[in-house]
Amino acid sequence: MPKQERTSLAHNIRWNNINGIFSTLSQNMLAPFTGIFAIKLGAPDSLIAALSSWPALVSLLTMIPGARYVDRYPRQKRLVAALMFFNRIFFFLLALLPFLVTDPNRRPIVFVAMIALMNVPGSLAVIAWQSFMGKVIPATERGRAFAKRNQLMSLCGIVASLLAGRIMDKLVFPTGFQIMFFTGFILAMLEIAAFTQVIEPKGTHATAAPTEASKSVFNWASMQAGFHRHRNYWLFAGASLLFHLGWQMGWPLYTKYQVQILGATTTWVSVFGVCQSLSAVAAYPIWAKLADRYSNQRMLAVATLGMALTPLLYVFCTELWMLAMLSLLIGVSVAGTVLLLFNTLLELSPEASRTQYIAYHNTATNATAVVAPYAGILLSSLTGIRWALVCTAIARTIGAAALALVYRLGQKHVAKTSDACNF
Repeated sequence: MPKQERTSLAHNIRWNNINGIFSTLSQNMLAPFTGIFAIKLGAPDSLIAALSSWPALVSLLTMIPGARYVDRYPRQKRLVAALMFFNRIFFFLLALLPFLVTDPNRRPIVFVAMIALMNVPGSLAVIAWQSFMGKVIPATERGRAFAKRNQLMSLCGIVASLLAGRIMDKLVFPTGFQIMFFTGFILAMLEIAAFTQVIEPKGTHATAAPTEASKSVFNWASMQAGFHRHRNYWLFAGASLLFHLGWQMGWPLYTKYQVQILGATTTWVSVFGVCQSLSAVAAYPIWAKLADRYSNQRMLAVATLGMALTPLLYVFCTELWMLAMLSLLIGVSVAGTVLLLFNTLLELSPEASRTQYIAYHNTATNATAVVAPYAGILLSSLTGIRWALVCTAIARTIGAAALALVYRLGQKHVAKTSDACNF
């Protein structure tokens, strides 16, 4: 790699890390506490589930058409920054919620609706950022670069979670939440400022007239024809869909179990986040090294199997300190799953249509997120929360097994192709 390219890559990795630090500081002022905030507002179980499913529904409706627009936009960096801003402005609006909605009975549904609406620009920002970073950081550097970024994010998230939780417990409700949401907005502005320092590589700007591939990729017949050309991508997307169904079933159940069964305060929720972040900090570089040695897909199957065990272990946690210990294991498996899912998605998505194929995968997993949280809550009401957690573990195990099977099929396909070429 020429010296100028190495310098540019080092610059982009550094600012991408800084962007990630501000991102996690900002998100930790809001994301870990949306469930407990909704419960304190008086939200019923249906709205707790909606905290996961409504944003997913919004993403489902916006991602694929939005991806088409993203690919045609001439300056993707500017677009990503704009989408980030329109998403993060909701942090400020959420801080004003008690003033904007004077009727306490209406606040829970307005809060959940705002969380859903912020996902319109948010979901587009995610796929645009993923596609953009796929161009900024080459495949040979992604494992190391994103492992370091995620490690820094987890480390900074520890401080943010502890600080936010303590402040929320000390101050009268909802003042503590309002202060943290507003702080999250300020940090989000710094996050966007850091992102704008990333150098957009030459030749990544979309042309005014889209290529034939970009015109046809959204055509269903073209997608079917493309299955054989990108077989490994579609098999991975299907297995990922199965795993996400089980993953998302557990989201409302964890919040419900922590708060309503074991009586967790915001401080305890912060402690769970800290324990998870501590183990993730240690795990990210290990997962990256294992992926370099054994491949992203192979290690992804291992990481997701770890996530399949955690709902089952939740059942045996009868004290809050036990959940804190379990959070250490959760952090290891989540670190591997998040890092390897992202790297595998970039690896298997065809470069010429990367944004669209990222959108297909993310739209599919958001489709399951519309249904899965309600399935978890329904199981909880029918069988009790402990049996619902057991069912979640089974669903995740099926997904992890599917990812392992896809990896094996891919290896066999490569071997057959190689044998045919040699013949």
